[in-house]
Order: sequence, then structure tokens, then C-alpha cells
Amino acid sequence: MGTKIQEYMASFDLSRAFRQFQKAEKAFNNDQTDSAVNHLEKGLNLVAKSIDHISNAVDDAFENAAGKFEKGNEELQKSIDAFADGNDESAERHYEKALDLFDEALELVE
Repeated sequence: MGTKIQEYMASFDLSRAFRQFQKAEKAFNNDQTDSAVNHLEKGLNLVAKSIDHISNAVDDAFENAAGKFEKGNEELQKSIDAFADGNDESAERHYEKALDLFDEALELVE
């Protein structure tokens, strides 16, 4: 689904959970125990849903990082091949591109 969307959904569900907890507190203070329990259960379910979104965001980030590492490895191989063929300028370009991709991958998982 995408890391940013998952993070947004986690935040959204967490805010909805806090609202349910506020409603539970109000119901409890008004001696409406069944309503308080109902709101607490809804809130806990929303917290669990939020945690699932966070987990999905982490999975998405690692998947994106893996793709960047793969492309970086391909660029590094192109650099090695170009260097072996005596094309130093091309080798340097591919090497720089590989380093950029490796940096992008590391930023995704930090």
C-alpha cells in the first residue's frame, strides 16, 4: 500500500482509539459500565489495527530498500565491467549511482 499511507492510517486509527478511550472514561464516570466496556473494546481493536499498519509500513520500507540494494548491486556490476573494459568515466558514473542507491536504501530502513 505504501509506507506513507500505512503511517497515515496508523495515526488515524490511533486517534480514533483515543477518542474511544475518552468515551469509555465518560461512560464509566456516568456509571454506564456496559457502554464503557464497549468503547474500551473498540479502542483496543483500533490500537491493534494501528499496530498492523505500522508493521505493514515497516515491511514496505524493507521491500523498497531491498529493491534499491538490488539496483545498487546492478550499478556496481556495471561499474566493474566498465572499469575492466578500460572505460573509467563510465565506471565512475555507475559507481556513484550505486553509492546513491545504497544510501537511499539505508535511509529507508533507518
